[in-house]
Amino acid sequence: MNRLMGWKFSFYWSCTDYSPYIDMQKAYCSVNRALLWTVCRHYGLSDKIVRMLKLLHKNIKAQVRINDKLSDPFDIETGVMHGGIPSPVLFNILFNFIIQRVIEEARITGLKLAYGSGDFFHSAQELMYADDLVAMCDNDADLKSFVRVFEKVTQERGLTMSIK
Repeated sequence: MNRLMGWKFSFYWSCTDYSPYIDMQKAYCSVNRALLWTVCRHYGLSDKIVRMLKLLHKNIKAQVRINDKLSDPFDIETGVMHGGIPSPVLFNILFNFIIQRVIEEARITGLKLAYGSGDFFHSAQELMYADDLVAMCDNDADLKSFVRVFEKVTQERGLTMSIK
């Protein structure tokens, strides 16, 4: 399917598309909360909202059920809550911040998309959904640079690519 999509892009726009699909391993569980609060402030969330989000993530405990028996409660000190209403938005705020750092450091330009009669162009570097990412590179060197920098930057911030 990827070869077909690459050929389709090449046929219509005279370029080749290099688009790796990346899934993050245990993405919600591995969010560094201190970094998340800093990023939220960076994007303009007020201190009051950040304090409320911190309180929502304070003193979270969990138990594990094994053969109808519950374990003792244990603290969860990293990540955002699974099923929590703000969790997808919080993860996306952090993930967007990280991806912007990757794009800046890798210096990829993405694919140029033309609209209408071709007088308006827009470069697209990535498509993101939940903890999944498709990077759009227009050459092999950009692809290699993106993956190398992505792995480095995400690991520095506590996230890991899922290798399947």
